[in-house]
Amino acid sequence: MENEDINVNAKDSKYGSTPLDLAAAYNRTVDVIKYMIEDKKCYSSPKLHGFNTPLHSAAYQGNLSVVRYLVENIGLNVKVRGLENRMPLHAACRGGHLDVVKYLIGESKMAEDEYYGEIPLHLAAEYGTLEMVQYMVDERNFEMQFSSEKGYTPLHCAARGGKLDIVKYLIEKKGYNPNCNGYLSRTPLNSACHGGKYDVVEYLIRECGVDPSLRDDHGNTSLHSAVYSGQISIVELLVAEFDNENDAFDNHVRDAASLAKENGHKDIFTFLENSIKLHQDSL
Repeated sequence: MENEDINVNAKDSKYGSTPLDLAAAYNRTVDVIKYMIEDKKCYSSPKLHGFNTPLHSAAYQGNLSVVRYLVENIGLNVKVRGLENRMPLHAACRGGHLDVVKYLIGESKMAEDEYYGEIPLHLAAEYGTLEMVQYMVDERNFEMQFSSEKGYTPLHCAARGGKLDIVKYLIEKKGYNPNCNGYLSRTPLNSACHGGKYDVVEYLIRECGVDPSLRDDHGNTSLHSAVYSGQISIVELLVAEFDNENDAFDNHVRDAASLAKENGHKDIFTFLENSIKLHQDSL
């Protein structure tokens, strides 16, 4: 950057990112960011194509010193919107950084319904830690029953992310209904099955007694979710626990074995065909 012929605010051809955008995205130190801004007069590209600001990037990386510098010294707005209309707080939750989350919540002073779309608590439940979720629920009073713009609850998100400790906390400590409905009437078990989160599936079935035969609005059960995404270990668990589950048909009159065949999951198809035969032979 000492070469005066170099354009320190040149934008790349793909996303329009400047060197400052990339420095924040690649987790450079506050001294580097400060040098680029104060000494070399670098600036960020203004939300080109909806991409994130340096504040979003620093929050996602958990770089609290850079976050504080950008907010307190440069005056960046903690409520600035970036990719998918998310704020830096969303980025910190997705990155799993509790210290940055605490700082941004304190600085934003926003009501929860101002967050729009995907609420930070949902991202914390899917990508963060139990301590982060406990902080947001127990200390900051985030509403657990809010559904995201896509219709999912924090429990769905925790199940989808395989966060067993958060799933247990929401059900056992906060009284969440393990069979609660989300988008298209899908349950947390559907989310865990589709995501291949074996431990969560096992807990929901064996400890919580969830009903795997519940159908979503398309007629799919948890077994269909596991088959569709190719999760053979979960398919085996469901069939072992509920021997007749593999006979379920969805609204298109396809059983689980046919669904496996259609999606090219040969191992699952063979397993289900054998299970069906064994089940029929036992009748």
